[in-house]
Amino acid sequence: MQRPDAPGVETARLRLRPLAAADADRLAELDADPEVRRYVHLGAPPTRAELEAALPCMLARFGEPPVEPAFWAAEERSTGAFVGWFHLRPAAEPGVLELGYRLRRDRWGRGYGSEGARALVERAFRHLGADRVEAVALAENAASIRVMEKAGLRLREQFLYAGERPAVRYAVERGEHEGADGAPPPHLRSLPTHTTIVHPPVETTPVLLPPAETPALSVRGHWTIGVRVPGESTGGALAVLEHALEPGYVALPLHRRRRETTLIQVLEGKLTVPGDGRTVSAPAGSCVAVPPGAAFTFLNPGPERVRFTETVAPAGLELYYQEVVTLIPGGGRPDMEAIHSLSARYGLEFDLASLLDLVERYRVHLT
Repeated sequence: MQRPDAPGVETARLRLRPLAAADADRLAELDADPEVRRYVHLGAPPTRAELEAALPCMLARFGEPPVEPAFWAAEERSTGAFVGWFHLRPAAEPGVLELGYRLRRDRWGRGYGSEGARALVERAFRHLGADRVEAVALAENAASIRVMEKAGLRLREQFLYAGERPAVRYAVERGEHEGADGAPPPHLRSLPTHTTIVHPPVETTPVLLPPAETPALSVRGHWTIGVRVPGESTGGALAVLEHALEPGYVALPLHRRRRETTLIQVLEGKLTVPGDGRTVSAPAGSCVAVPPGAAFTFLNPGPERVRFTETVAPAGLELYYQEVVTLIPGGGRPDMEAIHSLSARYGLEFDLASLLDLVERYRVHLT
């Protein structure tokens, strides 16, 4: 049986190897083809700077220890030619892996998509212990849907992608996949399904909270975070933060907060809050409620600065923000390994690979 940390996956005609930084030119060439972008981008291809900024997320590994590639470069075994890429990466729900693919147009129609997809579905169940593999495509993308069907996935859901384009979600469960065996390993079960939270006692009468003395935090001047009510003032019951996000920026990748309920109130401008298959556009004066376990982020694709408050219950994430800002230097790349470790400590699950999709879909930049 092939180990999860094996250097590659081979099929009859393809060799899949972990995506590498040296593939940047190939990725840029792939995305430069308007026909390739037809069903995956809503605008111009990403700039080289945006691609290079997102590349560390595509090179990320998962598992404990993190050895499993999220993205695979596909090459022809006979010629060594670059065909495109596949991804098999953790979804927001534990035990679920997300399948994706993007191939060069001159390699379409040869069955490479379904051949690579079948190999990764097999890997997901037999070697990685996944409960389910799922994939998403625009409803008009008949070729991509055929790949999913040939890989054994079946239609589960129809929804609006980015809130505006009809899309479909296909999936296959472990019990439906022929030959799958074994229980999901610990790295796909890193967090418990139910968490009991015990709050320390708080006052039972109204209390005037003094202004927070914590200075505002700044992420490269594009995203400012101020702690308005620290958790220590409420006995850990909740914390209130105020954010300012400049036009054209996304603050975080899609992520799940396993314990916290989040309430966002927009003070100025219009905030975009993407989630699982749904995007909320929140104007000034509106609120967005995010329950525990829901995937979301916030970004500002508009022309004006956005200000909003974030109430988090129970408290604790205000301390996360204070720590994570120190790992994002004003120049250079952030320390992704340290950020991943810090996020896990606070019970956050980040989909780092979603950053590239967010950048392309909403035409925003990374903070």
